[in-house]
Amino acid sequence: MPGPPPDRRLADELLVTSSRLLPANRRNDNRVRYECLAVVVVASFQGGMASTAVTFRVQGKVEDGFQMYVVGDKDEIGHWISDTAIRLNCITEILVKSENSGMRELVEVIWWETNVQPRQCMCPDQDTLVLPVADFGTYDGSTTISNGWLKHQMAIQVRFHSSPIHMLKPKYQKETYSIQCFPLDYEPGMKASDISLESCTHDDDSHDGPPTCGRTAVYFTNLNSADQKPAPQPPFGCIYEKDDYLVFIARGANHHHVGFQLDFYVHIETAAPRLVGTSHLLPLENDVSFLIKKVPIIGLNHKPIGEVTVETFKITPLNIPMDMEVSYQNHWKWKTDGSTLNVGHRGMGSSYKYKKVSDVRENTIFSLLTAASNGADFVEFDVLLTKDQIPVIYHDFSVCLSYSQKDSHERQLFEIPVKDLKLEHLQSMKLYHSSSKHEEKIEVNPERTPENEQPFPTLCHCLETVDVSLGFNIEVKYPLKFETGESEMDNYFDQNMHTDEILKVVFKHAGSRKIIFSSFDPDTCIMLQMKQNKYPVLFLSNGPTVRYTPYCNWRCKTFNHGISFAMAEGLLGVNFQAEGLIRDIPLIQHIQSLGLVLFVWGEDLNEAHVKQLLRKHGVDGIIFDRMEKQSHESFLVNSASNLKEICCQANLMMPANSSLNLIQ
Repeated sequence: MPGPPPDRRLADELLVTSSRLLPANRRNDNRVRYECLAVVVVASFQGGMASTAVTFRVQGKVEDGFQMYVVGDKDEIGHWISDTAIRLNCITEILVKSENSGMRELVEVIWWETNVQPRQCMCPDQDTLVLPVADFGTYDGSTTISNGWLKHQMAIQVRFHSSPIHMLKPKYQKETYSIQCFPLDYEPGMKASDISLESCTHDDDSHDGPPTCGRTAVYFTNLNSADQKPAPQPPFGCIYEKDDYLVFIARGANHHHVGFQLDFYVHIETAAPRLVGTSHLLPLENDVSFLIKKVPIIGLNHKPIGEVTVETFKITPLNIPMDMEVSYQNHWKWKTDGSTLNVGHRGMGSSYKYKKVSDVRENTIFSLLTAASNGADFVEFDVLLTKDQIPVIYHDFSVCLSYSQKDSHERQLFEIPVKDLKLEHLQSMKLYHSSSKHEEKIEVNPERTPENEQPFPTLCHCLETVDVSLGFNIEVKYPLKFETGESEMDNYFDQNMHTDEILKVVFKHAGSRKIIFSSFDPDTCIMLQMKQNKYPVLFLSNGPTVRYTPYCNWRCKTFNHGISFAMAEGLLGVNFQAEGLIRDIPLIQHIQSLGLVLFVWGEDLNEAHVKQLLRKHGVDGIIFDRMEKQSHESFLVNSASNLKEICCQANLMMPANSSLNLIQ
C-alpha cells in the first residue's frame, strides 16, 4: 500500500486513493488488528462508473478507550473530515460489528498519521481489494504520528512546581510526597445512569459528592525528567521532588463542570506509600483560562494538615472546520537542499530600540515586502489584538500619547496599552513609541507616511497583500511576568479568546502560504498546538541572558527547560536567543538529536561571523535584521571559498590582511 503515486498514464485504469489512520474511542489494551469495508468509486476506461469493496487493514497498539479509524480523499472514507471517518472493526478473535444507532458520531482524534504525503492505494477495476496489513503511523520508510487537536472536547492542565506542597507540622515538611489526580463531574442534576462503573471503583465517598469522570483520561508528565512523554498515572500518583514540574493533563467534553480531587501519599523506603490527605479543585469559571490558587490539604481526620499551590490551565476548542488532508505540525523540509532559512526580523529589522536600527519601519507591509525582495525565505513579525479584537502587527504592548497639562503648554507623554485602543484609533491618532522619553519623542506614525509604511497593519491585510511565496513566522504576543515580579501587561485578554481570534484570521486568509507560529509564552504555544492541526509551533526563549530581564516562568528560565517543554507538548521545535546558544554550541547537536527544529534569533546575529557559525552547525532558521546585507555576505562567503580553493591549488597562502579571512 505505501509508495509513490502511480504514473499519470494509468489514470484511465487506476484511481489513487489517499488515506490516513487515526485512533479514537474504543476499549482494548493489546496490539490488535482492525479492518473495515468501504466502497471507493473508481474511474472506468469506458467512461462509466464502477465500485470496488476495499478492505483496509492496520495493526497498532491501541490504548484503553480508543478505536481505530480511516479517513481519506473520497466521500466514502470521510473526505478528510474526522467526524465522517470510517471506524475499523476489531478482529483479534472475532469480527465485531460496528453499532449503527443512526446518530452522528463525533470523533475526537487522539493521535493520527501526519506524513505530508498520505498513504496511497491503487484501486484496480475489480469487485474486491484486500490491502496488506499496515503498521499505524509507518509508511514510505518513516513513522510520523501527531497528537490530535481539540474538536469537540477541551483540555485542562493541573500543574505543580516551585515546591508547591507545604505541610503545617515541621516534621512532615521534609517528607517525599506523590500526587494523584482524579477528574470529578460537578454537573448539576447528574443521573445515576450517567455515572460510569469505573467511577464507582475508587474507594472514596463519591456517593456523598460528585462522581469521578470515568470517560476523562488523565495523563501526567514531569518536565524535569529524562522522558517527558505524557503517560498514565502510577498507582500511587506521581512523586514530586525539588525542581520538578508536574503536569496532569485531562481531556473531556463537559469542561464547564469538571473539577479535580488530589490525593497525597507520603513515601517511606521501608513501607508502601500511605495516603495522608486530599484536596479539591472546583470547576473553573467559563471565562477563566488560567488560575493559580492555594488549597488546603485535608487529612484523614478531616482536619487541614497543609496546603498546596496549584495552577490550572484550560484549553478550549477553536470550533472552526479542519480537514486532515495535510499537516505540517511535525514536518520540516521547507528547503529541498536542507540549508538554513533566512528569516527577516520584523521584516527588515528593528527600527526603534537597537543601536543598528533599520531604515525601513518595522512590522509594516513595506518592511515585509522589502525583506522578500532581499532574499528572505520567511519574515517574522509580532501579532496582538486591538480593543475591538482585531489582530494587528506590532511589537510592543503599549504606545504613548501626547497631552498638555492644564496650567502648562508643555506636552507630556502618556503610555496606554494597545489593547485599550480600537483599530481606527491606532491607525488615525498621532502616537509615539513606548521607549520615547520627554526629551526625545519617537513617532510611530509620522505625517505623510505612505500607506504600506503605516504601522498597525492588520494580520488579514498582510496575508492578503504580501506574495504568498513568502513564509510567515507569526509570533503571538502574550504578556509574561518577570523575575522582578513585574508583568509585561496586566489585565490582558483571556488567553483562549486571544489565541482564537488570531487563528481564525490565519485559517481564513492564509491560503497556501507557509506559516510557523511561535511565542515566548509557553501556554500560548500549547494553545496554538492543540487548537489546530496544520501549522507547526516553535517555543521562543531568551534562555540564560544578561541582555534581557529574565521571565519567572520555570519553562522560560533555561534552554533545557524549554527543550523539555517542547518535547512534552509535541511542538515542532524551539527558537532560542543567540546570546546563550553561541556559548553552548554542543546544545545544537543535542536539540537535533531529539528531532526538534531549531531557530535562532537575537542581536548577535547581526554579525556575519555569528550567522556563519550557526549555519555551519546546521540550525534550521536564523532570524536577523538588515536582510539587505544578506546578499553581500553570501557573495563574500562564496568569494572566500573560491579564493581559498584557488590558493590551495597553486600552493599559495591566503593574504593575511584579506578581509575574506574574517568570515571563515
